[in-house]
Amino acid sequence: MNTLPTFTLQQCISDLVEAHLISSHQSRSTTRYEISDEGKQTLQFFENEIPSIVKDDMEQFLSKNKLRLQHESSVYTDYSQTDKQDFSVQLELRESSSLLCRLDLDVPDEEIAQTICKAWKKKSGKIYSFLLSELVEDEENK
Repeated sequence: MNTLPTFTLQQCISDLVEAHLISSHQSRSTTRYEISDEGKQTLQFFENEIPSIVKDDMEQFLSKNKLRLQHESSVYTDYSQTDKQDFSVQLELRESSSLLCRLDLDVPDEEIAQTICKAWKKKSGKIYSFLLSELVEDEENK
């Protein structure tokens, strides 16, 4: 599989963002890209111009990495220092383009913020299920 040099790829991504064909969402550790409606329309317009071998390479890559990509795109973490010198932690869990859960937590120091971000990446599904069951259980017991 031929690959683009990193600089060329970065320039292509920058051009796509600037043209509003994709949007970027940055956090401390990653950048997540989403195709816009305009980007989807443009891709459909040029779909027949993409060589079969390129489509096959993309299909192979996506098939091989499907689970990892789904997990990476569904879990978002970030933190930043606040004016009060503590840290604000943002956690999200998504399914496709739907936001399932968002938590914003204030914590006293950066080490705790980093620990929470790491734990969310590993346990977000379990934590989300726990929250739902606890919230529904309380309502059913009334």
